Amino acid sequence: MTRVDLTGEYRLAVRLSDGTEQDVDLAPVVTGPNASLFGALRDHALFDRVHIDTFGSLRWPNGVGLDPWKLHDWPTAGPEWIARVQRIDRGRRRLHTVRIWLFAAAMVLFAWNLAAWFGVVDAGSHPRSQLLMSSVTLVIAAASLMQERWTRTLS
Repeated sequence: MTRVDLTGEYRLAVRLSDGTEQDVDLAPVVTGPNASLFGALRDHALFDRVHIDTFGSLRWPNGVGLDPWKLHDWPTAGPEWIARVQRIDRGRRRLHTVRIWLFAAAMVLFAWNLAAWFGVVDAGSHPRSQLLMSSVTLVIAAASLMQERWTRTLS
């Protein structure tokens, strides 16, 4: 990469060492509803500080970067790369939601066991208490499986 210029809102014009020039629109990954990987670049002051690093990649001060090979065939490879980044962002958001549900279910289970230990509730004899414990255990098991699946998908 030999040159990078800002051409508009979240748009760059890049020139590669073989003379190829590309117009790169990063708006879909910077401003998308689930933009976690490139979301910090919404700040125009940060986005505008793009530079070419020693390896010929585009780099921003927060560590986000784009390799020249992604940019060389941008008209054909760009949409596929954008779709992959958006899919990863959605997966991260889902994973975060699953972790919140896991934490909430674990807290319900902990509170119930604590109440049973202190004798506040009779955890074993009431049918509703057994149903509650079974439901919470099922939620924890399902959320754990979803977390494992999405973690494998994102890596």
